[in-house]
Amino acid sequence: MPKKQSERNIFFLYELAHIDAYTHFLAENPKMRKEGYLIIPSGLEMEYALAEKGIPFRSCREYRPSDISRFRLAEEWAVEMLDSPQWEWFQYRGIALTQMFFLNMQDYILRLLYYGTILENMLVRHPAVHRLIVFPSSHSLAASSVEAPVRGQPLLREHIVAVVACARLIGRQRGVEVVISHATAPMKKARFHRFVFACKRALLELGIDLYNISIGLLRPRGTPRILASDYWRNITPILSQLPQGELMLFDRTEALKAGLKNLWRYRVRLFNFSSFSIRGRKKARREAQRLFNKRWHELRRNGLPECSFSGFTLRPLIVEAFEELFTNVALQALCDIDGAYTMLEKLAPDIVFLRASVSLQTHFYILAQVARAVGIPSLELQHGLENLGPGSYSKRHSAEYIAVYGQAIQDEFFALGVPRENIPIVGSPRFDAYKKESSIANQNHSEKKDFSVLCVGTLVAVESAQDEHDLEDYYVPGRLRRFPTVP
Repeated sequence: MPKKQSERNIFFLYELAHIDAYTHFLAENPKMRKEGYLIIPSGLEMEYALAEKGIPFRSCREYRPSDISRFRLAEEWAVEMLDSPQWEWFQYRGIALTQMFFLNMQDYILRLLYYGTILENMLVRHPAVHRLIVFPSSHSLAASSVEAPVRGQPLLREHIVAVVACARLIGRQRGVEVVISHATAPMKKARFHRFVFACKRALLELGIDLYNISIGLLRPRGTPRILASDYWRNITPILSQLPQGELMLFDRTEALKAGLKNLWRYRVRLFNFSSFSIRGRKKARREAQRLFNKRWHELRRNGLPECSFSGFTLRPLIVEAFEELFTNVALQALCDIDGAYTMLEKLAPDIVFLRASVSLQTHFYILAQVARAVGIPSLELQHGLENLGPGSYSKRHSAEYIAVYGQAIQDEFFALGVPRENIPIVGSPRFDAYKKESSIANQNHSEKKDFSVLCVGTLVAVESAQDEHDLEDYYVPGRLRRFPTVP
């Protein structure tokens, strides 16, 4: 088959489920099979799956970004937009919503840059292409039928459909037809799932209210009073040093992992932003929303950068992302801020303890900032290796205090302008707990081991500096040759 004929149609597959979708699509479009096509999968896992099925493909290795400049660019664009004085109006009760949504926007731009670069390179290097075929994410239907994820993670839907959005945008800019094979969820089924979810949530809230009342009546107050948003396994080492402490748990499902004994011992009660009434501020929220929409429409016309990169512009998609924030997310954020103020005033904790204070989940930021506004200290324990250089995700911690592993990371935070007294060095209580568990396990084994292995994992994703091809290049050529028995 001539090369140009095989490039007339290009399939870009970025999920394993797309292999079956491609097969079904060709069965329904025999004309496209006759014209010829090229398959480009976005990762090694899909390459292995295609190879096992005997389906020819071309690796995505040659189309993907060749460096990590996209990290710096995503940060620069987010700073240019959200740190601008033009956005000073985007705040509520002293809480800057620009900073609340900064990481969400930075993360979304990064995803657009990664897939936008791949798709642009594909169309440039295959000028004979007439059609680009892309399948929606298998997560798209779930994201569009359930409202809850949007509250916890703004731009989640945009994140999921980013590949399809990039394909349409770049195909239009390049004059290439883009075919999206859609699957639709039955509306009746989606409505039924929403109804069942609402009923389950109402019953859960009733049960939690009764449980909180019981703990409040049967158990006296403890000291210190801690409001925590963290995994139970991370809270345990702290509570073990505070036998008289009282815990108010924001991540309520973690109570299932605590066990009845610990729930009783630490007087654990369960709360979130919806636990207290905020009806009295409904008018203030409505007025703030009206102001936000007015100022956004003014800014949209002439206040956003072009956001051009490598021959294509992402401005239309970034505008759509801001539209989502103002249309579907901002009002809920205002409710959460009001809920946080009411919750902290009612519960009066001595400290707010956070798993993270720089996160795509906005409740961390809200808890830290509202706590600061009402004079309650917030504390985050370092829980991973920090990267505070250009393009970093981790610069904008919102907690008042960050307990770090050691001097090196303290110096880096200090260089960013964080006072040293707000960066205490404590080591890692979480790792201390793991070490204790390991010591107990080793005591139960009479047989001595020759050596131990420390496994340090790295994130392999669009949000990471390494994708699957980078890790293959790093580990496979030299490292594994030292271990000839490794298959």
